[in-house]
Amino acid sequence: MVPEPLTSGAISGWTSLAILLGKIILIGVMALGLRLAWPGLDPDPVRVDPAEALLLVGLLAVVAHHWKRTERRPFSDLGFLPRGRGLTSGLMAGLVGVVLTTGTGMLAGWSILRPGASWPEPGGLALLVTLAFVTAILEEGFFRGVVQRILLRATPWPVALAATATLFAATHFLAPGSRNPSDLMTTFAGLWATGFTLGWAALKRGLWFPVGVHACWIVAITGSALHNPLVFLAEGAIWTGNGFPPRGLLGMLAMTGLLLLLGRPEPSGAGVANSRESIG
Repeated sequence: MVPEPLTSGAISGWTSLAILLGKIILIGVMALGLRLAWPGLDPDPVRVDPAEALLLVGLLAVVAHHWKRTERRPFSDLGFLPRGRGLTSGLMAGLVGVVLTTGTGMLAGWSILRPGASWPEPGGLALLVTLAFVTAILEEGFFRGVVQRILLRATPWPVALAATATLFAATHFLAPGSRNPSDLMTTFAGLWATGFTLGWAALKRGLWFPVGVHACWIVAITGSALHNPLVFLAEGAIWTGNGFPPRGLLGMLAMTGLLLLLGRPEPSGAGVANSRESIG
């Protein structure tokens, strides 16, 4: 299992990643400074305040510039196959995972429908789906497209996937919040398993496949949090993750099943982004 060949004139993969993360941290510090200098901003999560807008625009600009100028690669090399190829199968895989984990939890008596639960209006559902796709595209494009492909230049694919999954899981803990040690470990383990599986899928099917899987999970988790249609019972928490599948064994089993269905990635680790063809 050999890493990808170096792009002509490019620096090493680990150095490139360190430089990119340094740029991102700098943008984050600038956004934090703007927030501190601009007190009293509306905390409504639906609204985008100036600090958040600066952070998003700055991150996109920094990552795009790094990919083109430091990595010296075209955007077509990220791994998004033409015509959204792989998206339909990714959506189907994600939907099956959501249905299986939710249905199994209900059949086992670990969760029940909440009486009088509210369901999203069509407009709210459309907004949720749109936001889920935008989030999935941005996250998969960054983690599985940029970070993972940078590391594939420096290390065999299992190490590249593991390192990318570690970064993916760690970034989900940037937001402040109180968590006990057990919750931290299980959440991190579930997010790591999710990141590794999505990275594996990107090697096998291109980026649109993990985008579809990721978007389905975002819709399910966010919809459940907003509308609270299920009651998750304490005796099944280790399986259901109290409505947050990456923390539960059911979610991890779903990811394991997806890994088995996808099969082994190419030994070179080059994946579909180089060949532009789906391989599985």
